[in-house]
Amino acid sequence: MKKFIFLTFFLFYLTRIFAQLEIVAETDISADFFSIDKFGNFYFVKGDNIIKTDKNFNTIAEFSDKSKGNIGSIDALDPFRLMIFYPQFNSIVFLDKVFNQLRSTIFLDDIESLSVAAVCSSNSGSFRIFNNNCNCIQLIDNNLRIIQRSSSLNFLSFNVKITKILETNDYVLALDDTGNIYIFDIFGTFISVFNDVKTKDVISYRNSVIIIDNQNTIYIFNPSAKGKHEIQKIAELNNVKEITSFAIYENQIFILSDKRLIIFRF
Repeated sequence: MKKFIFLTFFLFYLTRIFAQLEIVAETDISADFFSIDKFGNFYFVKGDNIIKTDKNFNTIAEFSDKSKGNIGSIDALDPFRLMIFYPQFNSIVFLDKVFNQLRSTIFLDDIESLSVAAVCSSNSGSFRIFNNNCNCIQLIDNNLRIIQRSSSLNFLSFNVKITKILETNDYVLALDDTGNIYIFDIFGTFISVFNDVKTKDVISYRNSVIIIDNQNTIYIFNPSAKGKHEIQKIAELNNVKEITSFAIYENQIFILSDKRLIIFRF
């Protein structure tokens, strides 16, 4: 009951503050996508290159490995253990806060995960992958053993192309290329498909899930183990063109659009 009251209050609070969005700054950024860690540091990705900056866009570190192709995703859940996924070579690299490699490159083929669509860090300190071969999410420990396997999506009557996975609170979410979100509990049990809106991207913010759809509308989304998920519109970015990626830190929303980083304050 207390959790329900907290979530209801939090939804109301975020709805009120996000409704007062205003653009406070814009800066030219040449990047394919970006992320922000819990300290407010930025990670800008362009091809095979990552540039880490502080809040004022001063460069902290830079990393590039042309031998592995372009970077598919980065996960800064743990800023001291940045996770980089190279889909062309089906491999993962972990970097420390100044971009020293923490361990040898993980080639997912070596653990018989030959076709991986997406990866993400786990709050347990391990990591998750979406394995196309089983059409499921696998939890991998630090010794590269598969310690958990989710329900398979093979039961669906259509083919699924997963583009992103995300662990948040008690759930693991998988986003496909048509905007559907597949919801699993933390143990990998499938709950439901969420398709009330066509999701472009999904991130975690203050223990809630934030969605941006194809119309550049932002929502708060709270999954439920019973399948009755809460979603509430909080802002419409009508004055922004095509959005590549977005992130939230403290009282600001950062939008990457048309080689510009647009900063909103709420």
